[in-house]
Amino acid sequence: MPAARHPKHQYIDVRGVSSSQRRQIRQKVDATVIVDSLTRDEILRQPALTAVDAARRIPGVSVDYNNNSGRGRGAARNIAIRGFAADYNLITVDGLQIASIDPGSLNSGTLKRSFNLAMIPSSLMARMDVRKTWTAEWDPQALGGQADVITHSAFATRKTTYVDIISYGGYDTTSGTSSSDAAPSVRSSAIISHRIGTGETRLGLTVAGAYQETHSANTGLSVGLPSKSDPVSVGWTYYGSNGKAVAGPGPGASAAVPTRLDSYSFDDHTMRASVFGKIELRHGKALRSTVAGGYYTSQEIETRNELLMTRTPNSAIAGTGAFGTGAPLNVTGTSGYYPVADAEVGLQYQPIRAFTRFLLWKNSYEFAPHARLSLDLSGSQASADEYQNRIKYAAGVRVSNSGSTSTISSPNIGFSYDTSRFVPSASLTDPAIFAKDGKIIGDYWITQNMQEQQRLLSILPRFEWNASSHDYGFRLRSGMQFTQTNTSYTPRYNSFAPRKPGEFSLSDVLLQNDARSDHFGHIPFPMIDRNAADAVRYANPSRFSTIDQSAKNFGNVFALSERSLAGYVSGGYRSAVAEVMLGLRYETTTDHFGSYKLVAPSIYRLVHDRAAFRKPLPYIVSLYRITPDLSAHVAYSRTIGRPDYSAFVPQYSIGTPNGGQINITTGNPDIKPRLAHNIDAALDLSLLGGNALLSVQYFHKILSNQFYNLAYSAPYVYDGVTYTGNFTQVRNGGSASVDGVELNIMALKLPVLPSRLGIVGLTTNLTYMATRYTILDSRERRRSLPNLPGQPDYIVNVALSYQIRQLDLAVLFYRQGKSLYRNGAVPWMDMYVLPQNKLDVNVRYAITPRIQALVQGANLTQASYRTALGPRQNLAGDHYRVGTRVWGGMRVTF
Repeated sequence: MPAARHPKHQYIDVRGVSSSQRRQIRQKVDATVIVDSLTRDEILRQPALTAVDAARRIPGVSVDYNNNSGRGRGAARNIAIRGFAADYNLITVDGLQIASIDPGSLNSGTLKRSFNLAMIPSSLMARMDVRKTWTAEWDPQALGGQADVITHSAFATRKTTYVDIISYGGYDTTSGTSSSDAAPSVRSSAIISHRIGTGETRLGLTVAGAYQETHSANTGLSVGLPSKSDPVSVGWTYYGSNGKAVAGPGPGASAAVPTRLDSYSFDDHTMRASVFGKIELRHGKALRSTVAGGYYTSQEIETRNELLMTRTPNSAIAGTGAFGTGAPLNVTGTSGYYPVADAEVGLQYQPIRAFTRFLLWKNSYEFAPHARLSLDLSGSQASADEYQNRIKYAAGVRVSNSGSTSTISSPNIGFSYDTSRFVPSASLTDPAIFAKDGKIIGDYWITQNMQEQQRLLSILPRFEWNASSHDYGFRLRSGMQFTQTNTSYTPRYNSFAPRKPGEFSLSDVLLQNDARSDHFGHIPFPMIDRNAADAVRYANPSRFSTIDQSAKNFGNVFALSERSLAGYVSGGYRSAVAEVMLGLRYETTTDHFGSYKLVAPSIYRLVHDRAAFRKPLPYIVSLYRITPDLSAHVAYSRTIGRPDYSAFVPQYSIGTPNGGQINITTGNPDIKPRLAHNIDAALDLSLLGGNALLSVQYFHKILSNQFYNLAYSAPYVYDGVTYTGNFTQVRNGGSASVDGVELNIMALKLPVLPSRLGIVGLTTNLTYMATRYTILDSRERRRSLPNLPGQPDYIVNVALSYQIRQLDLAVLFYRQGKSLYRNGAVPWMDMYVLPQNKLDVNVRYAITPRIQALVQGANLTQASYRTALGPRQNLAGDHYRVGTRVWGGMRVTF
């Protein structure tokens, strides 16, 4: 070893790194399907906390952030594969499906199929594979592809006993800038494995665990999303010469005017803990049996502080005796003034607790030469619970009591705005109003509990003949898959409001701290002391009304049981230079669900319904080895994208009444899955003696049965009052086509330096996607968009590494292009997430062959999360600042 020849120096042993990455290159060139992988060393060579953070380095993979503007957006939530959101990709652990809940959708009641990859710590992954081509043995919920998280195996290392311990301490530059004091972050993980036996029968044991705790904060500004049913009320608005709002830009319309500026300050404290165990039995080459189990849990404690200023439509203008239209005065292309405005100060304490536990049992037995039977089973349970304590103080408060409403007069407060920069800013006419007694008063106190439970059972018997990677000639695969998923959603709402206007003042419950609002002239950010505000309600129960929330507590509850049964058969031929495999899977899915229906005033009855669909799903994959180091892949498949669970259920998801209107979302038992025809092609070339890879991939997808939201209005009775109900229901309609190219270059040792000066490595990949997305709008009119929801135009990854003696340095750059956030009622209201640049660094220094010192820096560019709308995406939707996180730690292996 180098250390023996140079006793004064210890070197990082790069041979293991190179060998694992050389195997990765060889496997990609030889694989029948198109697959991209991330090795453990690549995972650890980036400051990735979760599997989502790590996956962004894989070609064709992008990340999604929380789509709820009411929560912070400092961390990536889910992955998208080839532009398809997490709902429509298959995520597995060691090749098997497990239950998982996307906590980001709890508040909306839209229960998605997204797998919560953010719960899995990156340091416990041995590898991640992303399969771009689908074959019949896998569940077809794979419009973009399949991501498989591979856990550690005791047989994957040459050591009989293997120990890997990693521990970091860190600091986020935003910590302490909101309502809590600054605090450090920590993360640790350990993997221990041991093999027993050296003969015919061998046993492998693995235990692993991880813990993470982070503290951060971020500030945000939301201008508001224009409502599809009422596009001129909130967000950006255009005004005509008569001072009335108009539908959009055009002749005689003013410049775009912000009617709502919502400034946020988020304080986040996140904890994740994981334990995992695996027992592997091997008897010769014939028998393989593995039992694995794990428990992933997370707790996200977030406090959202809010300062909201909105226009006051049709309000009296102080000192004039006249009523205004709500339009600003003195409007220029970049400024204006609202003489009368609504001011609100809010607090939302919103912790989310989630867990997933699972048990996997995988068995494979070669009962005759080249003939193998397999039986895989997985059982799992997931739960997520979000609690919200929402407190709002405001000017112009409406007080509801027994169905009646009264309003007190607003204090004289207005604001001017400045839109000369992308992120608007504002100046208040009375910045000190929040500390003045009786000016900003109690509006409501709301508590909510939203819980989703999910159980999943999957059984997969399979038969294979002459189908291993070492077999040639004709081959056969057949099998079945049965999966049952039971999921339920139970919300509980409690709402309280003062009986009389003006009883409780914000000035009595203000939190004393140093936080300031970046968007309102850097004034002290008015924050509510949660304990003090809650004490006001608890000490004065007779002075509060309890608002009847039966419509929400019953209308939003549902339970669903989904059963999928599939059978498949595949056949093909393999020679030394070519391979082809084709087959058919027949999929049958049945959903049974129950929800409550309003049958009489305040009387709800449990009703049941069902939905079903059947699909034949063919595929063909082929491989041709042009040379031993150059292979060509061509494939066709048909896959599906099942609707979200809540899309089936005909329950009413009911919002909060506002201005005589109420928003209501209904499910659709007749909704059908999206259907995709996929064509894939790739050329993979191994270079420089297996130390480099050049890969070019092309994909073409044609989608039908797209989803759109049909909007309509009808009277709706809520709490004894008749409102205009703005109904939304998901329907099938529209289509899409996606063409994409992925370029991947990996060079483990670039020939740019003499070996004595170190080793330079480069990994870079580029994904470009061109899409035509035809939708039906809320009036069922067709129009086209250039992106699918969550699909970026392009993705760029560059990782440059340098190794010399004890030092290993990596610099990683990531850029994700513009993606569609949400389509609006009309084209100028389409909202996009703007491009992001992220720069990370990773430094390892070998103190001894078994001990490394580690330093990492994440998001050195402090890339913000930004959305935009408007004719040229020049109007800010929302803007969230994200900080830099620095880590220092140690790694011990033996």
